[in-house]
Amino acid sequence: MKKLFTRRRIIVTLLILLSVYWFCFRSVALRISPETTKITEPRTVDGKRVDYFQAIVALSEPKVPPSENGFRMVAEAVGRIPFEHIGMNYWTKICQKLDLEPLAPSTTTYYKKMRPLYEAANAELGITTPLEDEDRIAANPEISEDIPFFWNIDPAVEAWLQTKFDRMQESPWTGEDDLFMPFMEQYIWDISPVLDIVGEAVRKEVYHIPLVEHENQDEPDAAMVILLPCHQSQREFARDLNRRIMYFLAKGEMGRAIDDTITIFRLGRHLQKESFLVTRLLGVAIQIIGFQTANHILHDPKLTGEHVERLMAALDDLPEKAPVNNMYCVEEYEMYDIIAALSRNQYAFNLFSGETFPGGAIKKPILEWLNYYGYNWNTVGKTAGKFYQRQIDVRNESDPIKRMTMKDELLAATKQIDQRRKSLTSYWRMIFVSTRSTMMGDAIGRFYISLIDHELYTSSGDGVIELLRLACALELYKADEGRYPDKLEKLEGKYLQEIPGDPCTETREPFRYRLEERDTDESGQVQYGYLLYCLGRDGKDLGGKTNLKIPGTDDLYTPDMMKSYNITIRK
Repeated sequence: MKKLFTRRRIIVTLLILLSVYWFCFRSVALRISPETTKITEPRTVDGKRVDYFQAIVALSEPKVPPSENGFRMVAEAVGRIPFEHIGMNYWTKICQKLDLEPLAPSTTTYYKKMRPLYEAANAELGITTPLEDEDRIAANPEISEDIPFFWNIDPAVEAWLQTKFDRMQESPWTGEDDLFMPFMEQYIWDISPVLDIVGEAVRKEVYHIPLVEHENQDEPDAAMVILLPCHQSQREFARDLNRRIMYFLAKGEMGRAIDDTITIFRLGRHLQKESFLVTRLLGVAIQIIGFQTANHILHDPKLTGEHVERLMAALDDLPEKAPVNNMYCVEEYEMYDIIAALSRNQYAFNLFSGETFPGGAIKKPILEWLNYYGYNWNTVGKTAGKFYQRQIDVRNESDPIKRMTMKDELLAATKQIDQRRKSLTSYWRMIFVSTRSTMMGDAIGRFYISLIDHELYTSSGDGVIELLRLACALELYKADEGRYPDKLEKLEGKYLQEIPGDPCTETREPFRYRLEERDTDESGQVQYGYLLYCLGRDGKDLGGKTNLKIPGTDDLYTPDMMKSYNITIRK
């Protein structure tokens, strides 16, 4: 009897342990199906998982020969230097897609013209530290010592130069800049061969930075790891074009200033043809640079009707953007790629902090340990996919009122998810695999639903284009009538086929426009200018108040990027 009791106790104990394992610790591998991985093809070489990188390439790569890709001209001109810290393997793969020789020298010296500027700054600030970092140069013998990446640059020098560079792109140069102008003027002429090549390249139908695979093919989000440095170099081109425009305006070379402005707009629009969110955001940032330079051109007293017509024609002939649905699709693939990496224990996701960590053994208290191990990855994939689909449903809703309601409900759901995963009750409920898996899916889906707001931000790129088209039409009207119209509708027909709506608003509301008294002429008659603006991403009318600035290196995902502002032209 005693043995029977002992045997039953052992069986009960084993059943309890099995139940605990089954409901609390058992991981269920991710299976490939439309419900859990979104797509089932293409597969990796071993056929065991979906190759999301190749799926993104198939969706994003234009089907043109390398010779027709404008980016090939730029890569050939600047060479490997912009991608140096990525590694030679990456550059070799880029060159293979562009049909270039990886070890061929660049045809220009775009990245080797900074030395006079740094030497001038050192002299101005009394700094005697040599520029060369001998240790870094010795460790990289194949790289020219004329590259700033290998220099000892004093922070004070960096700050001083940054203020000068900012000044040189804010407005046309003046005599107040005499101290720095000789060096900057020489710099502009030194880099002009590359800027001219960029101008020629973006006037091609295709200007595409090829996607190549990361050296670690298991790396989730690998495309972004290698794509960002390439795209940041495009913004540097735009900034240098901006500085050259300010130089041309100071010298009275209006035609060349307009050429460079058109180059900036075409460069920004080409980036908006890509399917990655970050690329489209960068394209908008570049178009904002173009908007500010065009604003200076419109205010220049040497502006003629011929200049205005030329600028307006170029704005009408910009490359088409890629469909927004492509961006949603690529971001969804990236989300599922992250889930697949998590399921392989390459990464761990902290449901409480939202942080990711390298996979492997992590010493944590038991309940936090459960945060990393023991998931039904099929539940995670299904839950994340359903949450992401809600965002797509909002995007596809044609009724603006219903769309706003759906969007508000979705944003409220994200707040509930944030509160639930941080609550004490959820902390204990996470003991169970089912709860933990659902919360993981919700959390991952929640982190990928920012596209709605970012889409409104990207619409500001269209906003600046339409504003400038309206401003050009206003100048042509004034040239004919001697004054600005009292309402925009008077431009319709002769100057514009139709008056565009504000793309920064959900319902394409009219642009805000009003005449403003400026001064009086010699006869005592009042002279009028105008205020023209579009609304911010939240649809608030701030009366034309704007905090729009030339976007900095880190502005793509900062809160400032998403702040409400009006994009304004005042003349």
